[in-house]
Amino acid sequence: MPSFEPTRPAALARLATVQPGEYARTRNALDGAVTRLSPYLTHGLLSLPEVFAAVHVRHPLDARHKLVFELGWRAYYRHVWAHLGDGIQQSLHAGLLPEEAYQTGMPADVLEARTGVAAIDLAVRELYATGYLHNHARMWLASYVVHLRKVHWHTAAQWMLAHLLDGDVASNHLSWQWVAGTGSSKPYLFNADNVAKYAPAPWHSPGTVIDTSYEALDRMARSSTAANPRLDHHRAEAGLPQPEVMVAPADDRWSAPEPTAVAGRDVWLLHPWSLGATPQGMGADAVVMQEDCVVQDDGRVRVQTAAQPGQWIRRSGEDVMRGAVVLPQGTRLNPAALGLAASIGMAQLPVARRPRVALFSTGDELVMPGQVAPQDMAPGAIYNSNRFFLKALLTRLGCEVSDLGIVPDDRAATVQALREAAHTHDLILTSGGVSVGEEDHIKPAVQSLGSLDLWQIAIKPGKPFAHGRVLDAHFIGLPGNPVSSYVTFLLLVRPFLLKLQGMSNSAPASRSCRADFSWPRADKRREFLRVRLNADGDLELFANQSSGVLTSAVWGDGLVDNPPGQTIAPGDAVRFISFAELLA
Repeated sequence: MPSFEPTRPAALARLATVQPGEYARTRNALDGAVTRLSPYLTHGLLSLPEVFAAVHVRHPLDARHKLVFELGWRAYYRHVWAHLGDGIQQSLHAGLLPEEAYQTGMPADVLEARTGVAAIDLAVRELYATGYLHNHARMWLASYVVHLRKVHWHTAAQWMLAHLLDGDVASNHLSWQWVAGTGSSKPYLFNADNVAKYAPAPWHSPGTVIDTSYEALDRMARSSTAANPRLDHHRAEAGLPQPEVMVAPADDRWSAPEPTAVAGRDVWLLHPWSLGATPQGMGADAVVMQEDCVVQDDGRVRVQTAAQPGQWIRRSGEDVMRGAVVLPQGTRLNPAALGLAASIGMAQLPVARRPRVALFSTGDELVMPGQVAPQDMAPGAIYNSNRFFLKALLTRLGCEVSDLGIVPDDRAATVQALREAAHTHDLILTSGGVSVGEEDHIKPAVQSLGSLDLWQIAIKPGKPFAHGRVLDAHFIGLPGNPVSSYVTFLLLVRPFLLKLQGMSNSAPASRSCRADFSWPRADKRREFLRVRLNADGDLELFANQSSGVLTSAVWGDGLVDNPPGQTIAPGDAVRFISFAELLA
C-alpha cells in the first residue's frame, strides 16, 4: 500500500519517478503507473506548475497528453471553487432524482467495509489504512454509494474527504458531483466487468449487485429505491470500525492554527496574483490574501482565516540562490528563459549569431504555386512545396534565410549557385538533385568545390541525404520527395543548426508509447513512420507511408522511430518522437 512521507524531499523524490508514457498507458489500472502526487499537491509541498515543468524537462508533453489533462482537471476544479466558493457544497444542477430521494447518512455496512461487494469493501479498507485511493476506486465507491445505495453525494463526499490524505475540497466534491450527475451531463456508472478489467483479482465482484449490464445499472440509478444490501452481505468479511477522524494531527510537532493568530497585528492585504515584496518596515511575517479579508464599516479589516508565519511570502533565494548558475552556456532562450534572465536584472545576454542559410531547390520539373493553374500543368511538372516548408522551418529556428529560388538541372548553373552562396553563408541547404539520376548534379558540383563527406544514409524516408562542405560553408542536400525532405530536416538539419548556434543538447527527445497498429513489413533501414495519438494515448498509423504524401505530416502528431528489421504488432511498445518536440 502507498505511503507518503510528509516532507519536501519525499515529494521531490516521488516527482522524479513520474513516467508520463507509462502513466498514459496504465493509469486506469489500480496497479498502474499513477503519479501519487496528490497528497503533496494538496498540502503545498508541490505545485501544479512545478510538477508540469519537472516532468516536461525530462519527457516533453503536448497539451493533449493524459497527464496534462489530469493536472488541468485539478487546476480547473480549483478555479471553479474560487469562483463558486461554498456553492460547490450544493448540487450544481439537478441530478437523476430529487434531492430528497437521497439519504443524509452513510450506511453502516459501507462505513464498516462489509457490503459484500469486494470492490467497495477493499476500497473502504484501503482508504482507512492509507488515506489514499486510486481514482478508479474512488469513482466506483462514489457510484455505488450514490446510485445504488441512494446516499446524497454531499454526505458521502464529506465522509471521504475526512479520511483522505489528499483531501482537496475542490477536487473531491466536484468529482463526487461528476459521478452523481449534478456536475456533469450524465451519471458515472460501473459494473463488475469494469472492475475485472482494471483491478487485481481480490477486487473482482462477480455475482454481486454490480454484476449486471449498464442498462440495468442506469435503471437502478434512476429509481428512488435503493439496492437491497442484504443480498450481498453473505459475501462480506468481518467488518472493521471506522477510524476516528482527528481534528488535529496526533503528532506533537504539529498544532492547529489559532483563530486569533493575527488579532491585533498589522497585516498586508495582497491580491493572490501579486508577486511583489512585503513593504519595508511593517515587521510582518505573513501575508493574507485579499479575498480572506473584509473591510468593516469603521475602516478596520477583519481577517477571516488564521495566518501562519511565512505564508504567501516569497523568500530571497527561493528561486535562485547566490552563486547558482541560472542559464548555463548552450541554453536555448525560450520565453521562460528570457523571463528568468529578466527576473535577476539581466538587461543583455551573450548569445550566438544567427546562422546564415542559403536555400535553393533543383529540378526543371518544379513550378511555383500561382505560376500555372493545376489543370494547365505540363506532364511531369510538380509544385515546389519543399521551398515553403523548408524556409518556414529555417525561420522558426532563428536562421537568416536567403531564398535563392529554383536552380535548373544544369551542371554549370548548379556549380555557380553553390559557389556564390558559399561566400556569404554558413550553410547551403538544397532540396532535390542528390539521388542517382542523370540530371542530379548536386553531388559532382559539391565535389568540384569542396568535399562530400556523407552521401546516402540507411533511413526511410530520407535515404538520399548528403553532407559536406562547399569552400568554407557547410553543405546539406535533402531528398526531393517532400516527406523525405521534411523528416530529414527535423531529424538531422534541426540539431545541426541548433549545435551551430551553441545549443548543448540538440537531440530530440523520444518516449515510449503503445502501438495501436500493425507494421508487418520489416525493412533493412531504420524507419520513421508518421503516426498520431488517439484518445487513449496510443499511436495510430497513417495509411499511406509514401515519401511523396505530405498529408501524413499534417495529419500526424509525430514519428515512430522503428529500428531496422523490426515489425510492429498492436500493443507493442515503440519509440515516439513528437512533432511538438521537433518543431519547438
